[in-house]
Amino acid sequence: MKKTLELKNKISKLTLILILIGLSFGFKTQTSEFSFTDKYGNEITIENTEMIPELINVEFLKNNLNGTHFTFKLKEDSELKFEYRIAEFVRINKMEYRLRILQKPKSDKAEDIIRYVGYSNYRMKLKKTKSGIELQKVEFMYAEI
Repeated sequence: MKKTLELKNKISKLTLILILIGLSFGFKTQTSEFSFTDKYGNEITIENTEMIPELINVEFLKNNLNGTHFTFKLKEDSELKFEYRIAEFVRINKMEYRLRILQKPKSDKAEDIIRYVGYSNYRMKLKKTKSGIELQKVEFMYAEI
């Protein structure tokens, strides 16, 4: 009887340890995602907020990025709206970053989907000011096929 009780305690402890190990791995692999809608109605999602450099934060991106930065010749008053997913955020130098973005139109028209769906890479340039940093410009670099 005593041996059975000891065995149950050991199994319980082992089970608890395995659960804790599993949870710790789960938390390490989780990525946080942040989405917002810009002033023109485009949805912008940052897939992994941990990849954002310390110089920049989510609020800076929310206040400064919009769909007109990412779609060639898209007018501010355009009826076509997009979903943008920032998949990568890579530092080029201290004030320049490469953004890899998946863009997808919110449209059922085959012409719009064929024209706009895909990954594109952009260079985001920042400028230091007395009050902090500001977005200087976002330039198209290349598209992926």
